[in-house]
Amino acid sequence: MLLGAAGVRWSVRTSAAGLCAAFAAMTAEGLWLHGLQVQRHDSMYMLLPLVMVCLFSLLLGLNRGERRSCRKLSSLIYVLHPWCIVLVRGGAEVLGLEGPLVENSMGHFLAVLASSAAASWALWLAWSRRPLKRSNKG
Repeated sequence: MLLGAAGVRWSVRTSAAGLCAAFAAMTAEGLWLHGLQVQRHDSMYMLLPLVMVCLFSLLLGLNRGERRSCRKLSSLIYVLHPWCIVLVRGGAEVLGLEGPLVENSMGHFLAVLASSAAASWALWLAWSRRPLKRSNKG
């Protein structure tokens, strides 16, 4: 959150090049650590903050105006994502699908992505269709 709040702004070209280079370096870091079999989780990398700074800068540079609906949806995804990790792990255990949904990194990633997006979209739709309450102040 602090990286996004800092609002570092580079040119779109610099941000895009930095994002590609940082992502490639982070991928190399992940493959190296995976090869050494020293990591416990596939999501904690030293280069991730640099990737995120470049991504935030690129997104700020591409911003053509604010869409409140996108802000609300992305906030829901941010809040619900950790819960979806827990739900996917628990659901996989109950259904006996731990192999493809937990032990397989790509399967886990896709299941969490799909559940986070679906839950956030459903809540966003439910809230956006709710009638607004008007105050009775004269």
